[in-house]
Amino acid sequence: MKPLSYSQISQYRQCPLCYKLQYIDGLETKEKGYFSFGSVLHLCAQHFFGVSVPPPPTIDALLKFYEENWKSEGYESEEDEAKYKEYGKEILTRFSKTQSADFKLPVAVEYMFNVDIDGVKLRDT
Repeated sequence: MKPLSYSQISQYRQCPLCYKLQYIDGLETKEKGYFSFGSVLHLCAQHFFGVSVPPPPTIDALLKFYEENWKSEGYESEEDEAKYKEYGKEILTRFSKTQSADFKLPVAVEYMFNVDIDGVKLRDT
């Protein structure tokens, strides 16, 4: 049995049929704007904390990275995408301000783990 992720377990708990269609039958899910949005913000946080030595990227550098990595897939309209994009800039501005104040290098960014619980393998992604 392949290792299970949190999202797979969550999907199964919400809807076993959806789990089967996606993870067993391999059906592709339709892109959603909030997935694209969350993905790019996650990437920005990873970029921010991924520096090898302090200081972290400036807010201008972080916003440039955000623009370069923006994903347009899944939004219902151009207006919807524009609202999300602006909201992301606000989030990153606040994030940068609070995290830069006493920035310390993290022990790990995206640390991969696998655990076996009674023969069921779990993984971090």
